[in-house]
Amino acid sequence: MVNSEAIAVFRQIARAGRVAFKGDREALQALRANLRQKYIEQRDETDPAKVAKNLKVGQQVAQILTHNVVQGVRKDSETFHLNLDKDRHEINTNPPIKRRET
Repeated sequence: MVNSEAIAVFRQIARAGRVAFKGDREALQALRANLRQKYIEQRDETDPAKVAKNLKVGQQVAQILTHNVVQGVRKDSETFHLNLDKDRHEINTNPPIKRRET
């Protein structure tokens, strides 16, 4: 891989993960382990098409972690509190689908 670009994408994903999984030690450890493993697997790649694809996938992962992953905290057996950030998350403003009564 193009090392400086790969490291930049690696850091983007790590930063996005720290925000998305704030306070969730297990999720952060799993992210770090998976991120490190993927980097090691791909670090010697020389095919420009594969390198470009890997960099793009990494950027998409960072984007998804930043805008689409929502942390939830269980309140009771049936209720979760979602930690939504209006400046970060893509919150769907479409009206809910109404079902026809049959």
